[in-house]
Amino acid sequence: MDLRIQTSLIAAVVSSALAVSVLLRSRKRRDQWLFGVFGLNMGLWYLTTFLARVLGTDGWSRLNLTFGVLVPFSLLEFFRAFIAEENRTMRRLHLAALFFALGIVVVLLTPW
Repeated sequence: MDLRIQTSLIAAVVSSALAVSVLLRSRKRRDQWLFGVFGLNMGLWYLTTFLARVLGTDGWSRLNLTFGVLVPFSLLEFFRAFIAEENRTMRRLHLAALFFALGIVVVLLTPW
């Protein structure tokens, strides 16, 4: 087991622990929820990276790519929580990118 594999496992544990600690707080605002989702998404991405390298199966690699597609969207939603005003063009771009990402995820999870 090389250093990159061990680093993926450590990053998965740290990301998930940070996300869970934020989600377990008593008062949660929208930005805290979105940070928790982003942290869990990162933790799952690192975990599937670890499992794909250790087990070497195609299923874990596909799941890793799926979480890799979803990481930018969770980060984008987290950053959008801090923007007070949002215009119509940005909303359309966000929906178009979400549509294409969901298409990529469908292709990744099917045998096409």
